[in-house]
Amino acid sequence: MNADDAADLVQDVLAKLVVQLPKFTYDRDKSFHGWLRTLAMNGRRDLLKKKVPASMANHPSAADAFVPDPIESFIEREYRDRLAVQAMKILRADFQPRTWQAVWDLVVAGKPVAEVADAAGMTREAVYAAKCRVLARLRRELQGLWV
Repeated sequence: MNADDAADLVQDVLAKLVVQLPKFTYDRDKSFHGWLRTLAMNGRRDLLKKKVPASMANHPSAADAFVPDPIESFIEREYRDRLAVQAMKILRADFQPRTWQAVWDLVVAGKPVAEVADAAGMTREAVYAAKCRVLARLRRELQGLWV
């Protein structure tokens, strides 16, 4: 997708949001993110359909051109990554600063366990144990929020 198509998609989705958002009713058993993703993906599919030449519109392979859409998995990964990072920032207050920093450096910054353990004054085993505790808590907090 080029920059012009992306700009068109953003404009189309925002225009749809202006119309659809007042009608939106929150449901605890459903996901706002899922609803928004569906709106964006439908907008992308509409944009792609407009670009199909008229001679190809009824061709049997034309429908296959739209599935699967790699943007959908990108949106989902971005959502999950941002949700996890935000949840980790909120959980920070529930852990000792040294424990938190060690887990952050290991999981988010991607530093090697030996480096993290040395910087924190912990054993490697203690770093892994801290990681297990923090990530278990993170999973509990995020339960039900994943789409």
